[in-house]
Amino acid sequence: MPDLTLLRHPSERSRLVLAVAASVGLIGLAAVLFFKRLEREQVIWTMVVGPAAVLLGWAGLQILRANLLGNAVKATPESLPELHAVLDDVRARLAYDRRVDVYVTDRVDGLMTLTSLFGTRIILIEGDLLAALLKDGKRAELTFLIARFFGALKSQRDRIAPLRFLVTLARPVGIVDPLIWPYDRAVVYSGDQIGLAVCGDLESALNALDRLLVGGSLGPMVSDAGVVDQARQARRRTLPRVAQLVRRQPHLANRYVNLMAFAERRPAPQPARRRVLTPVAGALATTAAIAAAALLLPPGGMEPAVGDPGRHAKLIAHVPASFAGSCVPGEDVLPAVRRDLRAAVVCTAGAPAAVDYYEYEDRAALDAAFDRLVKGTEDAGCAGPYDEGRVACWQTKEANVLAWTDERTRILSLAVSRDMQPGELLRWWQRDSGPT
Repeated sequence: MPDLTLLRHPSERSRLVLAVAASVGLIGLAAVLFFKRLEREQVIWTMVVGPAAVLLGWAGLQILRANLLGNAVKATPESLPELHAVLDDVRARLAYDRRVDVYVTDRVDGLMTLTSLFGTRIILIEGDLLAALLKDGKRAELTFLIARFFGALKSQRDRIAPLRFLVTLARPVGIVDPLIWPYDRAVVYSGDQIGLAVCGDLESALNALDRLLVGGSLGPMVSDAGVVDQARQARRRTLPRVAQLVRRQPHLANRYVNLMAFAERRPAPQPARRRVLTPVAGALATTAAIAAAALLLPPGGMEPAVGDPGRHAKLIAHVPASFAGSCVPGEDVLPAVRRDLRAAVVCTAGAPAAVDYYEYEDRAALDAAFDRLVKGTEDAGCAGPYDEGRVACWQTKEANVLAWTDERTRILSLAVSRDMQPGELLRWWQRDSGPT
């Protein structure tokens, strides 16, 4: 088997570092958002939806495979013995033993494609291309075209599996794709170089790329000098370079020139010390993303569900009868009281102008919400415990506020008034409102 360390594209490792760092950073940020912004029930549902989405993606690939089985020709010793012989030879030379289904069909975008996702690997070959190669006895060209796919798969397989899995998880999001695609393009270059090593004939490999450029029949007529000049112009001009950045696949002209350069230079193995760059970069990206999100994002869960009449009706039952009829489900909830919130109602009491009631999952969530609410305020003479919980009052530029908790019902209440002073709010609470 060829030594992959000598055949990989020189930039593949550094671009893997970039892809892993971007993917881990995105996943770390998503994890912070996930656990910091969602309620427990939503977290549970998301835990179910995520694997379900992966399962649906895998099922879609199986349906594609089943559809190909009924509408294309699978490469087997009985159906396409010459193609199957090339596949066996490539597999043996690269020591690649994983399942790869190869189908020949009428039309294929790009003449040949590789799909590799969720453990399903499918190669599609356009029938006219295969016919031209077999008819003209171009076994070396066919070997290169097949070996470049298997070489790319082999190169990726030799990477650390958890790191590749992180990149796979980040791909569907799309946000960091421009940072992952450089690695994809480097893998294509590596596949081409491994394919050349397997077929052993540079002219055949270049002719095969010519076929991908202009089609299966016209490919051998293309001049090398013309393609090299075209690639040189594409590298010098700004727009072609920008267009390359938004593609997973490198330009075919660039692949052509890279293959010629690879054949001319003597490959050298990369220093082993560089192997630590990928996990270190991933760890640093994770730490930075989680630390930044944890510091910058405000605490809290999602807004309470206004569509649950039963939950709000139970909460309103704890409101004094004198103004319970004015209560409506709370939608604009303060960030300090959102975490672990089960229900919220806003009531118009007259004096004070508004009273909010918040129900929590448990006593710990109730106390934490109260602590966050009063943090940074200056006591106006009300703070302290009472038989059923805690109470506090303070002044702001806009109004005076009184907050209290009821540990039996796990309810936090908040009264706001522009006219009543903190002492008056406290007397109102003791006389007219009472603990919830």
